[in-house]
This record gives sequence, structure tokens and C-alpha cells, in this order.
Amino acid sequence: MDKNSNPFPGGSTWNPHRVLPDFEIYLKDGSDYIKLQMCNELGIPTQGSQQASSALVPLKEKDLYIKLPDHRVFLSLTRNKQFVPVNGMVQLPTIGNYFSSKKNYLKTNSIIEIDKHYVGGNSHYRWKQDINHQLVAPATYLFVGQLVLWRGASVTTVGYMTHRAIGPILRKIGNLSPILASADQAYMEAITSSSQASNVGQTVLKTASSITYDNAFLVDRYIKR
Repeated sequence: MDKNSNPFPGGSTWNPHRVLPDFEIYLKDGSDYIKLQMCNELGIPTQGSQQASSALVPLKEKDLYIKLPDHRVFLSLTRNKQFVPVNGMVQLPTIGNYFSSKKNYLKTNSIIEIDKHYVGGNSHYRWKQDINHQLVAPATYLFVGQLVLWRGASVTTVGYMTHRAIGPILRKIGNLSPILASADQAYMEAITSSSQASNVGQTVLKTASSITYDNAFLVDRYIKR
């Protein structure tokens, strides 16, 4: 592998061969799905085995499909407020502002990525001390990220709905609402492949390592009394 295409910084505990597929964006043309050029959020195409959740997509294109990574767990919310596993190709809503976020949060047919892991004082994602444990206190967290599209003039990104009004995406297990408790149960039943089992906890740790004082609202700060 070209060292310039290795997405893992020096000192990382992850090796290049651990690079796994991210979200892939496709344009549907009749019965065919055309994979669009993967890029970073600035529109620069990725190189080698680099992965990204963005693609070069003209804003005029509407019939977009997202291929979900097989090694992660995704659930869809049914009309009866039950969570069922989902994989393969899906379509996602485009979110543009606060009001559309509130309107679409955990709405019927919403698709969430879900993961669970204990984050301890020595936990880290890629290298030691990449998690600020003053912001992410030791606890078992349930990651619940509702998938949405963010669209610009030439770049489309698959991301998670985030806003203070809808609460954190890293939730402490001891502080789950009834609907998220049912998502936790569905998650445990949904892990069926060895690939999914071997990657349990990676999304929690990745998210925990990205928490700063600017986005600390993404973490449940609940303290049990």
C-alpha cells in the first residue's frame, strides 16, 4: 500500500489491512446501480484503499441509493415502533436544518446504525489517549445514529442526525428511553455474522474519540444517583 493512502496516522493500533468498507453512494439508472466516486467532504477523491462516506454527486441527481457496510449493524423502525435488521441498498432522507431534523427523528422507516461497548479509562480507538475521558466518562454506551444525507452542490455525505434537541448519539445503557431500550434488544438479536461480531464496539470507540468540548452534547452525561 502506498503510505500516502494509509488513513491511519503513525502510532495507530489499527493496521492498513483493517480498512473496511464505508457507506457507498450509488445512482440508480433503470435497473442498474452506478457507484459514484468516493471523496472527502471537500470533494477530493480518495486514493488507494482509503474509505470515506462522501461521494461526488451533482445536486440535480435525485435517485440515490446507499450501500450499507456488511460488518456494521443497522436497524429500521417499523410502523409498529419495532426495530428490524436492514442491509444492502437503502434510500435516506436529506436533512438541511434543525426543523427537518426534529421532524424526521425516529420516524417510521428511519434507519439507524447501532453499536454497544464499554468505554473505560484505558479505552482508545486508534492510539492511546485519543479519547477525552473527562468528556466520555467510563460507562457502557449504546451508539444510536440515525442515517441521513447531507447534500452540497457537488458532494453528498452520508452522516448521522445530530442536534442538541434530539439528544446524544452515545447513550449510557442505564439511561435509555423505552424505544432505545427496544433498539438495544434488537441490536443484540441482529448480530448474526462473524464480521459483525468481530467489529462490535468500533463505532462507539470511533465516536468517543471524536468528542471535543464543541460537540460534547453528543455524549450522555447522565449521572445515576
